[in-house]
Amino acid sequence: MKSLWQKIDTPAFPELKKDEKAEVVIAGGGITGLLTAYHLNKQGKQVVLVEADRLASGTTGHTTAKITAQHGDRYQSLLHHSGNDVARLYYDAQVDGIREIQAIIHEEQISCEWEVTEAHLFAETEKGKEKLRLEQRAYKQLDIPFSSGENTLTMPNQAQFHPLLFLKEIASLLTERGVIIYENTPVTKVKEDELETGAGHTIRFDHFVSATHFPIFDPFRLLAARTRPERSYVVAVKPQSDFPEGYYLSLDDTVRSIRTSGDHLIIAGENHRPGEGKDPSFHYDALIAYAKENYGAEEVTAMWSAHDHLTSDNLPFIGQMRNNCYVATGFGKWGMTNSVVAAKVITNKILGEKDEYAHIFRPSRFAISKDFFKNATNVATHFIEGKVELVDKRAERLENDEGSVVQWRGQRIGAYKDEEGSLHLVDTTCTHMGCEVEWNSAEKTWDCPCHGSRFTIDGEIVEGPAQENLPLIAEEEMAFFIEHEIDKNEQPPKQ
Repeated sequence: MKSLWQKIDTPAFPELKKDEKAEVVIAGGGITGLLTAYHLNKQGKQVVLVEADRLASGTTGHTTAKITAQHGDRYQSLLHHSGNDVARLYYDAQVDGIREIQAIIHEEQISCEWEVTEAHLFAETEKGKEKLRLEQRAYKQLDIPFSSGENTLTMPNQAQFHPLLFLKEIASLLTERGVIIYENTPVTKVKEDELETGAGHTIRFDHFVSATHFPIFDPFRLLAARTRPERSYVVAVKPQSDFPEGYYLSLDDTVRSIRTSGDHLIIAGENHRPGEGKDPSFHYDALIAYAKENYGAEEVTAMWSAHDHLTSDNLPFIGQMRNNCYVATGFGKWGMTNSVVAAKVITNKILGEKDEYAHIFRPSRFAISKDFFKNATNVATHFIEGKVELVDKRAERLENDEGSVVQWRGQRIGAYKDEEGSLHLVDTTCTHMGCEVEWNSAEKTWDCPCHGSRFTIDGEIVEGPAQENLPLIAEEEMAFFIEHEIDKNEQPPKQ
């Protein structure tokens, strides 16, 4: 589903159809990738940027676009797990991120609906109110500016904008200044000084930056073990009455995030791990009901979902994975500022310059917390449950435009029957670490609950960390399957 932001036209770029070389190659066409290219280009570096799909087709295009240092109840968590110095540095980094975006917009004269506003936390339940009190205490301890009201905590001088209007202008500036951009060019393998694309071409590099949602480069799967995926849902509605300026986030168990954009109200929430939630229509309906009940909203103009990676210590992973390879991931739903921070940190690393924030985000850190063990247990549970799940649904009984895990010859496979009645069958074993994917009816994708990989109806990668497509069921097997009521004793014709 297209977000409210994706309704504007953005420039198209060609697919890579030859071998290339550059000083710096960046994979990922969101804010992190484009701003890293922007900073390096200003320093005279030769940059090539590749995007597997279209620019801003991933998290950047599906954000709520809050540019803020107020990240839920993060500061009390950082104080508890990482201490005063790290928590304060994290806040300072976010403030610098806000200033950096504003400076770029001013310098380049970018029109992107930039607004300076206030960010508000609120709570309605006793549990949420206690979190709010603890977060206010953390603000005081860290000397973070705030004001408070009845069950609210406000951070001044925050901002919001239209992310695709911003990226559209940045992309145009980059191409004018010599940065080469390729779309529809997935990276499939990263070597010491060379990468390979899905079409079999290579790009040689001195430095490689993985600015994708989850890094392409993850030796020994260390980052996958220390992050967890989470999906959330967003609706854009037109309220009957004016809504107060600023944006709002609840600290209750039922999270609601609210901001304005022109005459629209954008409401997000319904968070869950991929493959664990109810049917997506349930989550959208819950947000729409909330909008109607609280704001008299009648017209729904857009619905979309977002996919985020969270770390066990609430700090992103930004920096070097090896001498010439850099990553940025684990923004934990707060990518608008953290992506800007990441672009500066990585740029400074490549240029050999000191960065005051680099050490708190370094990917090599290993912070053990209860969330780390909880995530490991969750992954193990999904792995086992997926292998022993009993499935009795049959693909031939699917309705048109319906997908499901089905039984075939005693095995678990993924089936989607398209609107013309054709079946698309895939192996449901995720190619990343072997968990079983589940059907996402809203996005029409196969989603892995363990580490967040997502695949199309034909098994092609939508989001990593998986680097290989899901295997398709062979055409001969598919034809036999459609024609026969197969049970586990029947066999398809030999190929």
